[in-house]
Amino acid sequence: MSPLTGYLIDSYTLDNGQSNFLPSFIAYCGMKLIASVVILFTNLDFRKPSNKVFTDFKHIIRQPEILAFLFVMFLSGTLYGYLDTFLFWLLEDLGAGKSLMGITVTVGNLTGIPILICSHYIIKGIGHANTIILGFAFYSIRMLGYSFISNPWWAMPFELLECFTNSLLGTAAASYAGDMATPGTIATLQGLYGGLHHGVGRGAGGLIGGFLASVLDIHIIFRIMAAACAIICIVYFILNYLFFQKLQNERRKLKDDEKKVKEIASSESPFNELHMNNIESKKSALDNPAFTMESEKSEKSDSQKNGFVVRNNISKGKLEENSG
Repeated sequence: MSPLTGYLIDSYTLDNGQSNFLPSFIAYCGMKLIASVVILFTNLDFRKPSNKVFTDFKHIIRQPEILAFLFVMFLSGTLYGYLDTFLFWLLEDLGAGKSLMGITVTVGNLTGIPILICSHYIIKGIGHANTIILGFAFYSIRMLGYSFISNPWWAMPFELLECFTNSLLGTAAASYAGDMATPGTIATLQGLYGGLHHGVGRGAGGLIGGFLASVLDIHIIFRIMAAACAIICIVYFILNYLFFQKLQNERRKLKDDEKKVKEIASSESPFNELHMNNIESKKSALDNPAFTMESEKSEKSDSQKNGFVVRNNISKGKLEENSG
């Protein structure tokens, strides 16, 4: 749709040389109308509503990992807002027509489809936070690349990287929010993420970019943004490695344990009840922002004791089956 709209804008340019954006507004209203009709028949009862918004908010802001995530999402929204506002300005200065601008949008979105299909495996392989860090690394490459192009067509290779900075990063962020949240706070946390990225952050990107554009050349601004992306990437990587990686590994281990318990849930045995109690206690510890090394040590000793009991229970269960 974007290349077609761009072509129509170029075709219906006014006699005085000004672009006629009427086709784009008509196309936008038409697509919105179609989306409105489709959403009327879509079941949206898939997310558990939050009944205690303020309580959930207090619980969220007490956790450093979530605060760091939300701040990074604000920064990613700022970068997205800057690109969304000033990339076409740069391309227009280089002589690009509206058709070419539409093609850049199409290229970026089409390359996102295979990445979205493979996103689960990427996130599972390197983790949520590392996937977000990867998105910032590609943001830095895109910004730096745009700052050196002299032909608008040379923007295409960097538009291909939008699949990492938009599709993959956004998928990882939404999944990460769901991974960190409890069933009661997931709606609040994902709402905060969406507001900071698509609302406040995106608006800040346009505002900051406009201020910088009034005093600096646009190529210099893109290089400044590239440096900012690199700094964010490095700082968040260090914070995640030093402080948050252990919590992420614990959550992953708990999910694996829950999956194993569900697989054998049909058989009623002391093993299931004991193992589920152990999982719930670990969940409570992870949700507590005052989670310390001492609690980790006590959990290790408890898990060793529980492991001894579990092995005994399993052995007893096998003996009973054999005797039966």
